[in-house]
Amino acid sequence: MANIGSTNGMRFLRGSLSVELKLDERPVTQADKPVEAEVRSYLKRHFPEHGSFGEEHGQEAGDGRHMWFIDPVGGTRCLASCVHIRLRDSLG
Repeated sequence: MANIGSTNGMRFLRGSLSVELKLDERPVTQADKPVEAEVRSYLKRHFPEHGSFGEEHGQEAGDGRHMWFIDPVGGTRCLASCVHIRLRDSLG
């Protein structure tokens, strides 16, 4: 799953990367939203009952037990090419 995000994110980092500021003045790149969307699409196909929360697209409810947390381009300030993905299981 992380390969989906990092492979797709790298295509943006190879060219000129536009950066905007969110309302709270944190940066968001043109890669953040589409990479998060691709990771969410993967999660919906493989774990349809799980919920997800992403920095760019907010929360989607799930079964109440599993919640994926997605930060598409972790360390945007530094333009780090990694994807942060974490699963929280309320029973464990």
